[in-house]
Amino acid sequence: MRCFALSTLMTTILMLFVQSFAHAVTVSPRGVNVRTFGPTTVFLTFFGLDDQRPAEALWCGAINANQSCVPGTVFGRLPIRSNLATRSGNNNLTDIMTIPASVARRAYQDALRGNASEFFYVRRFVSSTGGVDEFVAVTCRLAGGGARVPLSLTNVRLEFVGSAEAASSTRVIQIVAQGQQPPVWQADIRYNGTGRLKGRWEVVLPGDTLPTRQDLLTEATLPIEQRGLQRRYTLVDSFDRFLPPTGQVILPGPDPAKLPKNTTGLH
Repeated sequence: MRCFALSTLMTTILMLFVQSFAHAVTVSPRGVNVRTFGPTTVFLTFFGLDDQRPAEALWCGAINANQSCVPGTVFGRLPIRSNLATRSGNNNLTDIMTIPASVARRAYQDALRGNASEFFYVRRFVSSTGGVDEFVAVTCRLAGGGARVPLSLTNVRLEFVGSAEAASSTRVIQIVAQGQQPPVWQADIRYNGTGRLKGRWEVVLPGDTLPTRQDLLTEATLPIEQRGLQRRYTLVDSFDRFLPPTGQVILPGPDPAKLPKNTTGLH
């Protein structure tokens, strides 16, 4: 009788353990290559969020058994302005991990002191029903800044060719008379990794609803079910260009003659 009770108890404990393990939050990918010098942006997907919501995110040099950061090894915290976590699908969460250059520099300095050349991005998830917090870690491996790093745009700057804006940080509003052709412009793009960049040149006409923050994101940074919800504007031209692992490219704009010239107001 005791053997039966003990067996039943062990079976119950095992079932509870398996059930708890099955509902653990997981992430894909579990490890990524990042730039040693400069920022890096990586698309992450967390699976299995039942009643959890994302809390803070940290970068650290070492983690505990439960994947939380070891005190004293924290390199930085994800800024609120860079928190682009979005619910996706059934109990999933998409997260755009943007590693600041300062965090990569601290990880590099830590590696120079003889520590591991990898560090961790740790997301904490809080239960809305009083359950224990869960920590999920992504391994970040320092890999220079070349082809082994995922392709991601870190900054895009539109500028008129030959204007003061192209040589300084001053934003320029170009005044063009109705019917007159606007000057040539270009996009100064900073990026990680290497790959093919495909996109559309669009113009926001007077009276159009202004683009939201989500409209300005690249399509690949959004969950699949939200990519078709981005607002489209008047198409001017499209582009398809291979980006080598150099970190910067000047993308020429479309032919100014293709822009609408008969509307007045801010474009």
